[in-house]
Amino acid sequence: MTQHFQKIIIVFIVITYCFTETKSQDILKEISDTTMTNNTKISIVPFSFYLPALGVAAAMDIAARGLFQEQTTSTLVGLISTNSSRYLYWDAENYQIPFARRIFMSPNLNIAHYGSLELYSQSLPHVAFPGQKAGSNNSDIKNYYSIESNKTEAELNFKYLIPFGKGKTTILDTIRLLNGMTMASDINQSMNLFGSGRTFIDFGVFYQNMALTLPSPLGAKKTITSGIKIGLSNENTDFKDNPGKGTSSYIKFWKGIDAFNADVPWQMIEISFSKYISLPKGCMRQQTIATNFWSQNVTSWDQTFKGKPMRPSVFMGPNLGGRYRFRALPEARYNDRAAWLGSAEYRITPYWNPLGGRNWLRRMNIRTDWMQFVAFTEFGRVNNQWNKELLTRNLKYDGGVGIRIFTNQMVLRVDAGLSSEGSAVQMFINQAF
Repeated sequence: MTQHFQKIIIVFIVITYCFTETKSQDILKEISDTTMTNNTKISIVPFSFYLPALGVAAAMDIAARGLFQEQTTSTLVGLISTNSSRYLYWDAENYQIPFARRIFMSPNLNIAHYGSLELYSQSLPHVAFPGQKAGSNNSDIKNYYSIESNKTEAELNFKYLIPFGKGKTTILDTIRLLNGMTMASDINQSMNLFGSGRTFIDFGVFYQNMALTLPSPLGAKKTITSGIKIGLSNENTDFKDNPGKGTSSYIKFWKGIDAFNADVPWQMIEISFSKYISLPKGCMRQQTIATNFWSQNVTSWDQTFKGKPMRPSVFMGPNLGGRYRFRALPEARYNDRAAWLGSAEYRITPYWNPLGGRNWLRRMNIRTDWMQFVAFTEFGRVNNQWNKELLTRNLKYDGGVGIRIFTNQMVLRVDAGLSSEGSAVQMFINQAF
């Protein structure tokens, strides 16, 4: 690895670390070094970077682990950029209710102004593409409007751990790590939902207010969504942040409600199933095949409320494109009534870790335990019905490579994807699935 490439990776670590939070309610214990990460409570990091969608940006992050309880994480991020984007984000993850130890609470708040955003919306026909539905499976990639947007978004999520399987005896699991790799013994890989892993009842309330400034003569547009979501999820992996084996799955029911000046009520079903297969290590620390099937369907799509279709917004409904699904495409490039996606990744983690011994990074309380290299492929589509055509005809494909970096017990991700419509680089936290 050249010194130039090392500098790029280190800059990415510092930037992305400031946007990270660990979603797992597990307690992570690194047994090889108790002098740094486990004792780090609060990090305050100012930083700057450049992205085409933002221009030059300056930001500050305040991140804390174990500040309120040993398994909790919290983050406060503020950002401004040269294209007039502004961003303020706060969250607190996995706070255990003291009088109900099986219930975990996670609130978050996001207030942002985006100076430039690509909007593919079927409700806003483009004059250059008459008769074509923007975002549909056969739509042109140039069939979008470049807009400004103000967004206020808030969620309050709860998880109740059902006393079945592993959750019957273990509420807070302590994951022992050796240089960032789990030391967990074999897991029960039974497909019996209530006999293996930990199963949760999920409940949340959400609110999103987006004010859009479109090109003339379309003018301004506002979309408001409020609602609830309820579901069932199962976690049965050896290490949720970097699974080497096991499964994870969920089913969710989303319901937009007529409250807080919301546009229309709507209903949507979402399902996801992931399978992780451990391969022989060979000369590597870990080799894994990770697969995922995901789908959404808006069941109220053809219904109306006060003369308006009962549909969620473009960015909240079934869509493909962005950080998690169809990574070669912009956010919500494809969107319709229904969508599905199949994904597969080959993940290899070598012993080679060029960032592991940097003393100056340790002095900044940044510890890097491993680097992981990934090859991925994705295939699926959107459709105006959930039917055989959605699953089998005119599928879209992409593929690419990525790097994962396990820093301060958090997974930082860079993916470069390529499709017939172009390419994109996505930077975010956590594995894609």
